[in-house]
Amino acid sequence: MRSRQNVWGLNVWRFNNNAGSFVRRANTFVLAPTVEQERILRDKATNCAKLWNEATYHKRQAYMNYQPIDWKCKDLYQKYSPLIDSATAQQIIRKSNESWRSFFALKKLALMALPAKTGIRIREELNIDLDDIDLENGEIKLKPNRKRDYSYIFLDDECKRVLRRWIDIRPKLAEPGENALFLNDRGVRMGKRSANLIIESYAEKAGLHDSEAEDDLSRKFTHHCFRHFFTIYMSDRNVPRDYVLELRGDRRKKQALDVYRHILKKKLRRVYLENSPQFGL
Repeated sequence: MRSRQNVWGLNVWRFNNNAGSFVRRANTFVLAPTVEQERILRDKATNCAKLWNEATYHKRQAYMNYQPIDWKCKDLYQKYSPLIDSATAQQIIRKSNESWRSFFALKKLALMALPAKTGIRIREELNIDLDDIDLENGEIKLKPNRKRDYSYIFLDDECKRVLRRWIDIRPKLAEPGENALFLNDRGVRMGKRSANLIIESYAEKAGLHDSEAEDDLSRKFTHHCFRHFFTIYMSDRNVPRDYVLELRGDRRKKQALDVYRHILKKKLRRVYLENSPQFGL
């Protein structure tokens, strides 16, 4: 007794020497497993899904409880390899690891790309909520603070691309109701210390930070270094001083003449987008 038939199509491209080009040849074949074969396939598919879900759950629990992540998943491999074969089990575990490593990389990339491309302060960055972000118009409205006059920062295409990728995977680890853009290991708003640890770890690998140099600031790399970089970069691009100050969000003592020298948001955005740092992200 056979189950319902499934028709599959396969397009094969072959090079035609006479025509000097590729031609497409369509092959059609029918999959008609028996009832027993279909049951075996469904059982394998179910066990594949279970292995993926358990691997994800174990990694999430380790991450949330500050424990080392078991990348090898030996217990899960021994449990499921007899059910779905060893090669498939290894591939599922490998794909699960790739997914989690990409998550960590995206969070760190977004955390560092935003200040490097906008000069934003660490408190301003960590206070950003999802509701503050307008990717369509390429801007973020920052929370009011005593150090900043201008409350908007602009996003170029590169920065929007990085943030969009991070925002897409962020809900996987966010606690219910948490609206912060950047999360710590417990799924709530990231603190200043956690952010600096991430930045210092990358800077140390690049030879830009020495954790043992307690008093030598020239051998330290912190979040504030991104602000220095942004300022120097924009100045080297001959962006007018008033525009750089406005983009940095510096609070200034305005004189009477400054009332007549107001910089329009539209013009400030244009100058920023024409000169924003590009990193090939």
